[in-house]
Amino acid sequence: MVTVNATLALSYADHDISIYNEIDAIKREILTRSKLGFINASIQNNTLMTISSPIITLIATAVNPSVLMNQTLIINNDTIALGSSGLNLNSIISDINDSNLPGIIASKENNRLVIKYTPSPASWQLTLGAGSANINIGLTPAIYPATNPDSVLYHNVWRGFVTDRLVKERMDRVISAIQSKGFTIIRKTNPQTEKTFEWFIQW
Repeated sequence: MVTVNATLALSYADHDISIYNEIDAIKREILTRSKLGFINASIQNNTLMTISSPIITLIATAVNPSVLMNQTLIINNDTIALGSSGLNLNSIISDINDSNLPGIIASKENNRLVIKYTPSPASWQLTLGAGSANINIGLTPAIYPATNPDSVLYHNVWRGFVTDRLVKERMDRVISAIQSKGFTIIRKTNPQTEKTFEWFIQW
């Protein structure tokens, strides 16, 4: 008799949901592209197995920070002058978001500044320069690399760099499900990251 505890049951459910979501995203892309008259589709960023732009999150250390007029933050070599809308945390957030830096969204958590950055697939890092507001806000100048998303593991298993039977099985099940509908599906290394793959589907 085989028994399954709660932890294992949740693990199995998570695995099945991951596969379902991957297949569903591929089917949606096929539908969208086919309606536009295309005969192929490439998916390289919007699924668990293919994500190529992981989110980098910085949480400042200062609680309820305030700044002086025209103090600066330097993010990815772009300088933001603070104080135009006020000097408190809400104003700092507003000034950052109003600067419209690519991939940057500011918010707050527990009265601390939070900066979230979605980098381009070519560069998985955020560079925080030595702005004059850093000490007030509680940010340290540094290069902050992204944590590898699961898509890197999927790529490495596919390429044979590492062995993970569960990851391989998930990809095999996705491929089998798409092929069963009459489509051709292959994996290609994403040339922008060189460490994730993209699905390429033809019909």
